[in-house]
Amino acid sequence: MVTAYPPGGGIALPRAIGNFLTEMNATEVPYYVANYVEGHLHINVELLQWIVVIAAAFLLALEHTEWRSDILTALLIPVIAINLPGSIMGFLRGEIGHWLAFILVILRLFFHEHVPRELEYPAALLLICVTAPSHVVGLRSSVFAQIVCLLIGIWIAYQHSTAAGDVGSTFTRGRHMPVTIAIIALIAVPAIILIQAF
Repeated sequence: MVTAYPPGGGIALPRAIGNFLTEMNATEVPYYVANYVEGHLHINVELLQWIVVIAAAFLLALEHTEWRSDILTALLIPVIAINLPGSIMGFLRGEIGHWLAFILVILRLFFHEHVPRELEYPAALLLICVTAPSHVVGLRSSVFAQIVCLLIGIWIAYQHSTAAGDVGSTFTRGRHMPVTIAIIALIAVPAIILIQAF
């Protein structure tokens, strides 16, 4: 039975949420939403990583469109590689990833005029995932990796605001707005993960 808390009662909101989640069966709380641990609200790290991967992929997809922004999109490849969920990284580092990388290198060497330019960054991501040493892959879940992602996000935000003229223009011009939202995700998510780590 769930306890009813009076509105404006003496229990602080975080404690009330924690008590509510404790009284509920753990299977009733969605896995990806949030959980209450030791007095702090923790957001699932894998969900946050998916947000970063989607935001970075969106910015990469804009590279070859009329919405292209003046940011150094090559920096997004390490951000995606760091935040790829473990299941996808394991898949890419397996036998299928090795075959894909092998075929990609052959195509690039002998049929480079037939390989579209749009595949350059996905190919680089695949090669990084396949060829990275195990020690480097192990660093993906470290605080250092999230600091790198945060610094890249800040640098990309600086480039974006400089290209737009000022920070205000990045929020007011319709063309810049989707890019600005994606860049905010690139900064906010590593910051949240770092805050949760401490």
